[in-house]
Amino acid sequence: MNSRLLFLLVVCYAGSLWCDNVFKVQGASEPVQQNIRLYLSQLAKTPSLTNWQVEELSLDALKALGFYHPTVNVSINGSQVSIHVREGVQVKIVKSEITIEGEASSNQSFKEAVTASGLGVGEPLNHGNYESLKSTLSDLALKQGYFDAEWIRSELQVSEKHNQAIIVIHFNSGKRYHFGKTFFTGSQINLKKLRTMVPYQEGEPYLAEQVGLLNQRLSNVGWFSSVYAGGSIDEKEDFTIPVKVLVVPEVKNKMETGIGYTTSKGPRLKLKWRKPWINSAGHSINIQSELSQYEPTLLFAYKLPLLDVLHDYYQITGGIRYIDTHDTLSTDLLGGIERHWMLGDWDQSLFFRWLYEDYKQGAHESGVANMGMVGISYSHAYFSKGAVPKNAQKRFISLGYSNPILGADAPLWDLRARQGWIRTLAENHRAIMKVEAGGTFADDVQSIPPALRYFIGGDNSIRGYRYQSVSPHDDTNQQIGGKYMATTSVEYQYRLVGNFWGAAFYDVGSSWNKTFDLKRGTGIGVRWASPVGSIRLDVGWGVDRPGTPFEIHLMLGPEL
Repeated sequence: MNSRLLFLLVVCYAGSLWCDNVFKVQGASEPVQQNIRLYLSQLAKTPSLTNWQVEELSLDALKALGFYHPTVNVSINGSQVSIHVREGVQVKIVKSEITIEGEASSNQSFKEAVTASGLGVGEPLNHGNYESLKSTLSDLALKQGYFDAEWIRSELQVSEKHNQAIIVIHFNSGKRYHFGKTFFTGSQINLKKLRTMVPYQEGEPYLAEQVGLLNQRLSNVGWFSSVYAGGSIDEKEDFTIPVKVLVVPEVKNKMETGIGYTTSKGPRLKLKWRKPWINSAGHSINIQSELSQYEPTLLFAYKLPLLDVLHDYYQITGGIRYIDTHDTLSTDLLGGIERHWMLGDWDQSLFFRWLYEDYKQGAHESGVANMGMVGISYSHAYFSKGAVPKNAQKRFISLGYSNPILGADAPLWDLRARQGWIRTLAENHRAIMKVEAGGTFADDVQSIPPALRYFIGGDNSIRGYRYQSVSPHDDTNQQIGGKYMATTSVEYQYRLVGNFWGAAFYDVGSSWNKTFDLKRGTGIGVRWASPVGSIRLDVGWGVDRPGTPFEIHLMLGPEL
């Protein structure tokens, strides 16, 4: 598309309603009418229209589509302009000589561009197609390393008398350049690690897309605050292009905070401390804590990247958690090691996790669990850009196993899965749906440490119920936790004004051992798409808790 057409499209988009209301075009096909309105949009700021202005632009619009002998009658009545068109005979292409010389003559991308150009013999003439092909060939040459390309000849000849057009395009791409050496400047990370992210080999044909991918990988790895990678055309030599990469190290320490509040759990403060890089090997550490009255937690993860530094790594994890809520009194020590790598679009992980739990559960259970678990997990996430994404999807599934050799009271399988979706239905309408299920398969619930049992309810499962207040009970009506759980949440959001959204939600789920007892929660809320993420305030009611007060949930952080 040439620059004039692009300008006209932008202008017409801004004044499209004005064009539709002012100009009434009759007698022409729909594509011709659209093109006339496109050209006439230039008159949107003209204080007074004349027949001559409208007629000249209408004729230009018709000529651009190959109609060189039309009849245009213009009638202006106040603010209304009527245009009656007789298109006449459309110019046809009788000769099309499009030649690609040089090494690009066998390049499939160039061949496809010519085939799709609409400039073959017998095609109706469209000046936009002619300009578009010229732009496409020039762009392809730059993107694919034909830096010496030149135009030998480009002509569009029209015989108005015979309604015939001749197109002659001779394009010489010259030789294709190849990738030369890649030079890194400013990096604090070992050069060997950086080179694993280079998606091309020295000597391969140049492709701008590969340089873009290098930029993306270096930006996503988290080691740098800014990245620039580009082919240095000024230093081309012997048909090779060196690639120069300039990076600025990320700060050594980054802090994030989050807040939350529920009527049952009270206020809570989340702190995350991240060191994006510790040494030249690119090791990193994440420490996160949650300060709350009933469940203070401290967790850490130490990451050791391997060959594919983005996706292939070891991770050492650990932490401590204290729980004093809903008939559970527990002190947990956690540890583990994980091996991550990619399987298609999924992050795959083999893990060994260790749990030490000193607990008292319900009225009859107390003890110490000291066990290990081996397993595998898969996760995949997609989020569109922005602090509050328009569309997103997040999936996770894991399977763990323990037995008496690893410290469990009896053989135990732990299966967990969850999936969430965010969809923008229209400009002011969003929908969120989450599904989660799990099961810990053992002889009886008493052989499962409370940390592996299911307690649901609260802002992440069934709003309208107190935090982790839904689970089976013992004979004294104290909670003991469930072997199984399943929850579903559906939420609709409508933009109220600016970055503020109203929400209505409906949550259902259960935690059970033998009898599935469905609990339902519903309510309304407000969302603020703040610069730091989604801030959410919900008021929920337990449908199956008649006469009980509502629950308030305040959250800052990702919606999935």
